[in-house]
Parts: sequence; C-alpha cells; structure tokens
Amino acid sequence: MMHPLFVRKSFFVLGVLTALVSAHDASAQQTGTVTGTVVDSGNGQVIAGAQVYVPGLQLGALSNAQGRFLIVNVPAGRREIRAELIGRQTASQTVEIQAGQATQVNFLLESRAISLEGMVVTGVAAATPRTQLAFTVDQVKINQGLAASSPNFGSMIQGRMAGAKIIQSSAQPGDAPSIQLRGPKSITGSQEPLVIVDGVISRGSISDIDPNDIESIEVVKGAAAASLYGSRAQAGVIEITTKRGTSLSQGRTEFSLRNTWQRNTIEHVIPMALSHEYRMSADGTQFVDKNGKPVALPSQRSAYALDDGGNGTNQNTTFKDNPYPAALFTGNPYRQLMQPNDAYSTFFSVSSNQGPTQYRVSGRYQRDKGVVAFHDGAKQVNFRANVDQQLSEKLTFSLSSYLTNLKQDVSVGTSGGTTDISGDNPPAGSVFSDIDEFSAATTFFKREENGHLSIYGDPVSNGTNPLYGLELDTDERETQRIMVAMDGSYKPTSWLTLDGNFSFDRSDVSETHISPAGKLRINNTPTLGSMRLDQNLRRDLNASVTASLAHNFGDLTTRTRFRMLEENQLNKIHRASNSNFAVSGVPRLALLTGTASIDSREEKTVSEGFFAVTALTYKERYVLDLLGRRDGSSLFGADERWQNYYRMSAAWRMAAESWWPFDAINEFKPRYSVGTAGGRPNFNYQYQTYAVTSGRIVPKILGNSKLKPELSTEKEYGLDAVVVDRFRIQANYVKSRVDDQLLQVPNSASLGFESQWQNAGTVDATTWEGVFEVSFVERSDLLWTGRLNVDRTTQKITKLGVPPYELVNERARIIIKEGESLGTFYGFNWARACARDLPKGTDCSLFQLTDDNFLVYVGKGNDYRDGQTKKLWGTVATANGTAYSWGMPIRSIFENGFTNIGTAQPDLNVSFAQDITYKKLGVNLLFDAEFGGAIMNQSRQWGSRTSVASIDQRNKPEELKKPVAYYGPNFLYAGNIRNDFFVERSDFIKLRELSFHYGLTEQDLPTFLQLTRATINLTGRNLHTFTSYVGADPEVGKSTFGGSAAVGRIDEYFYPNYRSFGLDVELVF
Repeated sequence: MMHPLFVRKSFFVLGVLTALVSAHDASAQQTGTVTGTVVDSGNGQVIAGAQVYVPGLQLGALSNAQGRFLIVNVPAGRREIRAELIGRQTASQTVEIQAGQATQVNFLLESRAISLEGMVVTGVAAATPRTQLAFTVDQVKINQGLAASSPNFGSMIQGRMAGAKIIQSSAQPGDAPSIQLRGPKSITGSQEPLVIVDGVISRGSISDIDPNDIESIEVVKGAAAASLYGSRAQAGVIEITTKRGTSLSQGRTEFSLRNTWQRNTIEHVIPMALSHEYRMSADGTQFVDKNGKPVALPSQRSAYALDDGGNGTNQNTTFKDNPYPAALFTGNPYRQLMQPNDAYSTFFSVSSNQGPTQYRVSGRYQRDKGVVAFHDGAKQVNFRANVDQQLSEKLTFSLSSYLTNLKQDVSVGTSGGTTDISGDNPPAGSVFSDIDEFSAATTFFKREENGHLSIYGDPVSNGTNPLYGLELDTDERETQRIMVAMDGSYKPTSWLTLDGNFSFDRSDVSETHISPAGKLRINNTPTLGSMRLDQNLRRDLNASVTASLAHNFGDLTTRTRFRMLEENQLNKIHRASNSNFAVSGVPRLALLTGTASIDSREEKTVSEGFFAVTALTYKERYVLDLLGRRDGSSLFGADERWQNYYRMSAAWRMAAESWWPFDAINEFKPRYSVGTAGGRPNFNYQYQTYAVTSGRIVPKILGNSKLKPELSTEKEYGLDAVVVDRFRIQANYVKSRVDDQLLQVPNSASLGFESQWQNAGTVDATTWEGVFEVSFVERSDLLWTGRLNVDRTTQKITKLGVPPYELVNERARIIIKEGESLGTFYGFNWARACARDLPKGTDCSLFQLTDDNFLVYVGKGNDYRDGQTKKLWGTVATANGTAYSWGMPIRSIFENGFTNIGTAQPDLNVSFAQDITYKKLGVNLLFDAEFGGAIMNQSRQWGSRTSVASIDQRNKPEELKKPVAYYGPNFLYAGNIRNDFFVERSDFIKLRELSFHYGLTEQDLPTFLQLTRATINLTGRNLHTFTSYVGADPEVGKSTFGGSAAVGRIDEYFYPNYRSFGLDVELVF
C-alpha cells in the first residue's frame, strides 16, 4: 500500500490539477497577441526553432518550420519582444500591445556561430537567458543523425562538454553507461547524476530513453547549480526535454519516417599468444609426451612434454616460441568469438498543431546484435505520446507518456560478480574469462553429430567451449517501463503562473536463467540442469505544485518560484532458483527437485521537499540568484528527518557597461556560485538488522536514528567571455567538499552488533574546466566551428571515521584510506632500483635492469641476456643471505606492506569537436582523449597463467626471450595478487564520432513524393582508438565498485566496446 500521507497530498495535487483544468478565466487583465516571422538576415530564409519571448514574463513561443510564431496573453501596453537562437545574434523590438488585437513583429537574425545566446530551464527560477546565468548549465547540441545511431543519451553527451565522464562498463547491447560529473562524490554511494525526463524524476536505466525523441539536454554538474534538487543532486542533474508538436505552424501535421542501419565491428581484442611451449614430433605436425610418443587430440595440457631441453617438466627453461602446425592454427580465439554484426531500427513520428491542440506521437523498433557469436544482443520497442491542450488563454494541460520494452541476451556476463581478491580465484560472470585458457588452435564452431557445438573448443587444452553454453543456455533480461507526466498550468495574471505536476514511473525487470538438463560436462557426463528467476519492480510517484512569479520593476527583472514536491517510491524484489529438472524441456521451477533458494524484499520510501528560488537581474548585467530548499525523507534517521540546502550565485556582465574599454570583447561575465546538495542513504542503512545462521538469529547492523544524507558543498568560480563574436571562452574553478560520508563503521563487541552505518567521512575535490569555441569560417554558404573541452579533477579522502579498509569483493586491491583518492589500487611493486627496493647491504653489481624494466639477479660477470647461452635460466643463487632465481623479477622489499600502485582518476580529459556546414552538406567530427589515469588489467593478469600475448616469445631475439615461468604464479602472475605490472596507463585518443549529413528541401525533391524534406546521414562511432593499452579498449571499468565505472577502472573480461558505422535516412512529409 502507498503511504497514507503521500496519498492525501497526492489527492491535493491532483485536485489542484483538476481545478486548473476546470478554472474559469475570470481575470480582468486586458491582453493581446504577438505574431510574426523570424528570417535569416543573410539569405532571407525562414528560421525554425527560434525562441521568441517577452522579457520578464513567462510568455514565449518557438518559430515553426515556416518561421512563424504566435504569443498569446501578452498584457496590453508597451512591451519588449526578443528573438534568440543559438548561433544567431539576439534581436529585440519594443512595440505597443493593443488589448484584443494581434501585433505584427518580424525579426531578422544575423548569424553568430559563437555566442552566449539561448535559454536555460534547468536549475533556475524560470527560463533564463544564458547571458544572465550565474552558474554553469551545459546544453548539448542535438545532432539528429547521431541521435538515431546512439545507443542511449549518454553517448550523446560523451565528449560534448567539460567535466562529464561517460564510461561504457559493458557494451552488451541494452546496457547503460556510467556517467560521472566533476569526479566522484561518495565513498560508498552511486556517482550517477539525477535524471529528469519531461519532469519525471527517473531512477530507471538511461538505456530506456529513445534518443530520437530528445529535443534538448541540459546538464548541471555540481551542487553550486543543482541545489534546486536537494538531497538527490550531489552528483549533478541531467534534464531531458522531448519533442512536442508545439514547434509546427497552426493547422500543420507532419509525418516522419527514419530507417537506420549500422555495421558493428570490433577493433581490438585481448592479445593472445600465437605460439606454444610443447615438444613436437620431428616433422613438427604432432605434440608428443615425455616419452616422445604422439599425443592424441583433444587432450589436457598435462599430457604434453614441455620443450625444455630436458625431462619435459621444467617451465624455467621452456619458452613459448614454437609455431602451431598449419593444420591446427586458427589464430586468436577472441577473434573467433567476435563477429561483425548488424544493428538496425525503424522510427516514425506524427506531429500536429491544430490550434489549441498540439501533439506528437512516435515509435521505434530497434535491433542490435552486438559483436559476439551466438549472442542475441537486444531488441527494443518504444512508444511515446506527448499532448498539449490550451483550454483557454490562461489555462493549458500537457500529457507526456512513454512506454518501452527491452529484451536483452545477458549470457556473456556484465560488470557484476564478486570474488575474494586475496587468492588465486578466476574472474566470474563472463564468457570472456574462459577464453584466455584457449590456444591458437581453437575451433569454437565445430559441431557434433547431434547438431550441437562440440563441448571441446580447443584440442590442445581440452577446455570447455564457451560457445557451447551460449548456444544451449537461456539468459534473458526483459525490462518493461512506463513513464507518464501530467502538467497543468494556469496564468491568472501576466506575472503569476500556477503549475501542477503528477508523474508516474514504473519499471518491471525480470531475468530468466536456464541451464537445460542434458548439457554435457567436459567429461561427457550430462548435467541435470538448473533455473533461476529474478523479478524487480521499481515504481515512483511524484507530485508537485509550483507558483512562478516574473515581473519587471523598471530596470529590475525578477523571476521567483515556490514549489512543494511529494515523492513515493516502491521497490519489490523476488528471486527463486533450483536445480535438477525432473522433466526435460519444461522450464518450470516446480519441476526441479533440488534444494530451492527463495528470497524477497519490499522497500517503501516517502519524501517531500519545499523550495523557494529567486533570480534578480538589474539592467541585464547585474545578476543575483538565491535559493533555499528543505527536504524530508523516510530514508533519513528518525532524528534527522529534515535537511536544508541553499544556493547563492552572482554574476556581472562587465562588457555591457558603458565604460567597458575593450570593443573586441563582446561578453565578459565573471560569476560565483556556492550551493549545497545531498546524497541519500540506502533504504536499510538506518535500521537494525539481523541474520539467521544455523537457525539462530544473529545481530548484524546496529540502527542509527541520527543518520543524515551526505552533504556536498560546492563553490564555483567562473568566467564566460566572447571575443569579436568569433571566440567563446568558459573557465571554471570548482572546489567541492562532501561531508557526512555514509560508512559502515565496526562496533565494539559490547554492543552486540558487528557494525553501524554512520556519517563518518569527507571527500574533497578540485575541478578545472575549460571550454574554447571558435568560428573558423562564417559565410552565407559555409559555417565551420570548433570546440575544445578540457577538464581535470583531483580528489582525496580527507577524513575517514573508520580504519582503512579494502573492498574485498572486487578483483582489484581497492583501498579506502584517509589521504588517498577514490579509485586507488593497492598492491606490490616489482624491484626496479637496487638501493631502494632490495635489502640494505646488497651488492648491486650482481643485478641488472632488463628490457622489461625489471631488476633481476644476474650474478658476477653475467648479463641478463646470457640466460640461454650460459644455461642460467632455472638456477638459483644467494646474495647477502637472500636466494634469487636467475633472471626472474624480484618483489620490492615493501611488498608485504602493499602500496599505491595507481589511481583511476585521469590527470586530464580532452575532447575536440568540429562542425562544418557547406550549403546542404554537414560534417561532424569528434575526438575524445584521456591522459594519466590507471587501469587494473585483470584480463591480462589472469590470462598470464596460460595464453596472453606477453608470454609469446617467437618474434623476440633469442637473448631477450623469457621462459614460461617468468610469467607464472611465482613471478609476474603472482597467484593473481595485484602488482604494478598489470596496472596500465589509460591514455587514449579516440575518433569518437564522424558523420556526414545531406539535407534536401521540398524544392529539391520530386513533387510526386509529396515530401517536405529528406536527410541522409552517414555516421560512425568509436571508429579508431590510438592507445598503448594492452586490452580490448581502455574505456573500461566496473560499475559495481565506487558507484561508477569511472571510479572502478578494472578490466575484467567485460563485453568490449565496439565501433559502428552506418546509414540513416529520414523522410518528412
């Protein structure tokens, strides 16, 4: 059941909506209308999408496809009317409005590729010109060709702004990326920003939102601007507005059809050894055992003799440098697994403006097969209906609705899973982790007489074919989601607007995992099968009432908003699993005879908030913004149910002063903002919890009635400038502190409980952001612009109210320690300097630094290259009382203490975009880069047991070859204990996007087609990566660590990022 308080208040909000819909326009205020056309001053063509509005009043409209606009309910009297569009010079006219009459106002807009023009609606009191903004709100330019090929809106942000980091932790079709704004904020919580879609506060996956429907994206990156959203906004806010029918001219209906096809390919795979270390027959066609007899294939590796020049068992003198017989060689097994594949979609929309009624209906079917053989990828069907109804001159009603169904094949694993980091345990949960045990003689696609794939994928290692399970098992996830928002708006006077909102967001996620009976083990014995069902219901209800006031008092423009918001959240989780099918081929849990595992959980949360915000602008150059918010939530401890947040911002448009001496600097606006926002505790943190162990109830977590949300305080110092209307500069220096970090603190034994969630830590961060835009060429037929984004964030745990600890359920040694950054890897270093890394008194002349940059023992008179010629490999000698294996890497003397061996946070993020429009042809180019971060390459370390490329010695000079043992458990692999050899720099430069689009107008198209326009797009994404990283892709991370893959930069056999290129055709009629 819903919380009764929420029900009562929801009925109140619904009552307000009903009252708005039925309200009678009783105002005596006399009004008129403003109509006209917006035209390009250079070529005389009409301009669509220009914002035409009355400053100081919440009145405005967008110009339609014919350049026309209509503004109703404009108060009689002398009024200023403005027209703005990004890339255009703002135009303004002052006219006399006559009551009951239409006033004609036409605008000529000059091209201006670089400016601060445009309106912002996120985080502000009311729609605000960017020139009057006192904090940073980034707007993403929507390229419809790229939107059609984007898997989700996260990829539309990627590389488009400073301070935003998007990491696709798993490129499995349908999976969402991790989004992080201005670095990590929480030690234990999520780093994901709050997402709002058409007023719906969303907790669902961003993959559910169709990029084709998006009209605009605005991003607020920190508490200095996000305070409006209170205790959910410390990680930032992304607000999405979808397309509606309001942009069309009255009486017009428009149909569009878009078809997209893409080809998916993999650029890089995990490098694998293409040679082996086994003894061969004299003719080089067969493997032999220790007695020299041929070994029948398939067989285990232990059956072969090592080519060690001795008894066939000594890895210290064995080199992986023998070629495979030509009849067996198949190459890198990862290349076999990765298969080029297709993605395609069909999208339609119907938009109409029938006077008081405007609507837009759209739908899309999308199919993405990914790049993995026998993996079904994802299928998604979306439907959206947006309706706007003007009931009177002062009363409007809007409906925004969205329905989606997403089906995913999740059989190759995701970025979850757990294991003990201290031992020699394999990464679990991904088919990719099996493949590094396979040799270059692998044949995954061989079938048996029964038609099934052979269970033996590799005749040399006799390993289980991972595609065997992919083909037989069922691993599916289905997401059904519905989002609905109802908005009513009543404007009794020119300066007051009353709004009511009610929104509903429900996601039903179900997973089915079936391993059928009869599936073979590697010894050819059949299994009895197993089955698991997971169901997760997430439902959000939100309601709000808002009063907005906007008025001019002479040169002072005021915008003020008051709001009350109610939230109700429900989570239901059900899980059941069992094994041993009694009946084959009937996937029902009731038919399994093993020991069942059943679990369920239900969580209900009620929250409410109140805020007041006012923005004051004097003479359009002095800006002051003040905000206060109060939040209450059942997630907070009983003694801390209510929390307060604030924002204070100011800006000065100095270039607008009469005394400004620099004519070349068109805009110069220093600004400052300080604000607070929060991060809510998880549902169970405040409660006392117990566990049942062997029939006994055992105390676990001690409750905490004083638990508060995390508190982020951010100070933003910024500058916006425009030079000669050709260059735009934005610079931000941001200091943030997140206090009251939510940490699980160990208790003393006397309390009877193991631990308690407390507010016990602080994270400090500093961010630098720079944006430099330039217009290279501005002509009537050619526009060429470029944008450079640069950002750097450094952060540190400055207070930790618990002893340092490691995240023991992750496959990297991640430390949480005062003085360290979030995302710091701990492990041991290999010796590289004798005086520093070896015991005191060691004779350093006995050691050398190798070509691999390891300090090794060589002995007196020897060189590290003498291993084979002097038969030194495998020998052991003593120096200063310590035994050393000749030529092998040596652990630093500090190995037992473990130390910082890398930090995930990069030193610098850079992106560079260019947009070129020549007549009807457009070109978009985007490069994205990262420098200075670290990745724990678990894929490479775990693979060092057998077959990764670094073990392959065939193409090395004889004196530089290293034996198999060099990479094995006693040395570099080190039993999978984390060490600095497997921490690699994340540096890369990626050609993120390249697109060509050509537009045809009605005049260019045959009349019999009855088309208004047509657009052809050629698009490519992630086309090429320049990197020295030894893995599939340096854009990798684990989303289950640190709340974001941008923090948990661990490469752990995830579904690799792939590139795509394709064709998109849109027809409008």
